[in-house]
Amino acid sequence: MQPIGSMAPVGPDYGCLTLFTRPFWGYLISCDTTTTSLIFNLDSTDTNVDEEMSMVIWGPFTNKDSVCNNLTASNIYACVDRIIPTAGNYFWFGAVYALPGEFFYYMISTTDSIPNNTMSSFHGIFQPNQGNPYDCFDCNGEVSIMYKKEICMVAFDSTTQKTKIVWEKNVNSGIDGYIIYRKDLGSAFYDSAGYSSAINPGEFIDYGSSPLQFAEQYKVVPVDSCGNSYILNVYQAHNACFLQTFPSGNNTVNLNWNQFATNWNLYEPFQYLYRGGSPQTMQVFDTIPFGVLSYTDIAAPPGVQYYAVEKRKLLACDPLRISSGTGNYGVRSNPSSSTVTGIANPVESDFISISPQPAYSQLKITFKNSVTGSNMKLIDVTGKEVVSKIIQNSTEILEIGFLPDGIYFLSITGSVNFTKKVVKTSRER
Repeated sequence: MQPIGSMAPVGPDYGCLTLFTRPFWGYLISCDTTTTSLIFNLDSTDTNVDEEMSMVIWGPFTNKDSVCNNLTASNIYACVDRIIPTAGNYFWFGAVYALPGEFFYYMISTTDSIPNNTMSSFHGIFQPNQGNPYDCFDCNGEVSIMYKKEICMVAFDSTTQKTKIVWEKNVNSGIDGYIIYRKDLGSAFYDSAGYSSAINPGEFIDYGSSPLQFAEQYKVVPVDSCGNSYILNVYQAHNACFLQTFPSGNNTVNLNWNQFATNWNLYEPFQYLYRGGSPQTMQVFDTIPFGVLSYTDIAAPPGVQYYAVEKRKLLACDPLRISSGTGNYGVRSNPSSSTVTGIANPVESDFISISPQPAYSQLKITFKNSVTGSNMKLIDVTGKEVVSKIIQNSTEILEIGFLPDGIYFLSITGSVNFTKKVVKTSRER
């Protein structure tokens, strides 16, 4: 409020307007950079009568609270006078260009004679907007923009044994911080797992998570200093990967995991399978297609074996938004262990010769020692047996021309246990 005796603010300059009855005052805030149309709907306008409408728009302004003395002729963005709205009650104004965080003020006047008429609006990137609400907010006279940024990765953190969530922060958007929401995959509701200030990197360790017990799902939602946040259901959920392993004897372990990292375009087309005697010594022992959710390791060394599944991003996550990436490429599951029973594989060069590699229609297997009576199987990456044969000769031929291209495992069981990866291709070499 101005002190007593102060000069009152200069009134608005209405530009071309000659119609001032039943004025509607309002303002719009821009959520993005674009050119868009403004559409206003006077909901109770009598469509049986041709009513006139006029409109003046001032702007753009960068701070809402600074415009009281600036609704001047030089700040008029556009002005139209005494037009008849489309379809009787729609006022359409085209081609308004704006940058993120800008304010526009407007006044609409009408000859409408129906009392208590209301107005709703539909206009692209601007808010308030009945057609697409809450893209951005007016917070303390400035615009906070709620970019719907996806989580970059949800991965197992080996240091804390908890789940780590990584996202790329919004830049220059008026965001005060981020709320991290979590739910179990079998639950219908999200709970707040924590809050991270916007001054921190876009990373969060969820110390309330249980990645060694089950899979959990996450969303990250920006919030401004006024407590405004975008509606939760528009944010894409990201799953942690929960791996389970089940030994089935004879050097065999079955692996199963849930779908995670669902945007195929952002990842390599493969998953990397890790195995080792401890979580710290695991190394990649095989690769499989991106969408596969199970695997049978038919060549597991005896004893306790740890496993993990990893998908790798094509571009690294950049939680600080200061470079092209900070090395966060791998999205890895929890480690899962199984106790393997069986005997170690013989050395390949002393036991068997397999050709050609890759194979087109046949596999030729030559044994350097007698294994007559042993069982020979070809198994796909899901653990399904696709070819089976009892070994009767020192050289055997497997017909594989009917199989789809891909990775398979040749398994020998009986007097010895042996497994070798082979590749089936549709081109003869």
